[in-house]
Amino acid sequence: MSNTNVHGLLRWKKELNAEIKRLDKELVDLTKEIDNVRTRYSAAEKAFIQYRNETISQEFVTPLSVQLNELNNKYDALLIVNEQKKTAITSILETVDSIINGYFTN
Repeated sequence: MSNTNVHGLLRWKKELNAEIKRLDKELVDLTKEIDNVRTRYSAAEKAFIQYRNETISQEFVTPLSVQLNELNNKYDALLIVNEQKKTAITSILETVDSIINGYFTN
C-alpha cells in the first residue's frame, strides 16, 4: 500500500469521525427543540388551568401537544437510525484502523 492510500484512509477516517459528531449534534439540536416546545406547552397548560379558557386550549395547548408528540416520535426514530449509522461507521473505522496499523507494522 502506498503513502497516498494511507493518507486517503486517514482522510476518510477523519470524515467518518466528523459524521459521528454530526449525528450526535443532530440529536442534541432536536432535544433542544423538544425542550423549547415542552416549555411552551407547560406554560400554555398552566394558563389554561388558571383561566379555564377553552380558547387557550384550542389555540395553544392542543397544537403544542401535537407538536410535542410529533417531535418525540421523530426523536425516537432518529435515535434508532443514528445508532445504526454510528454502529456501521464504527465498524468501518475499526477496519480502517486495522488496515493502517497493518501498514505501519509491516
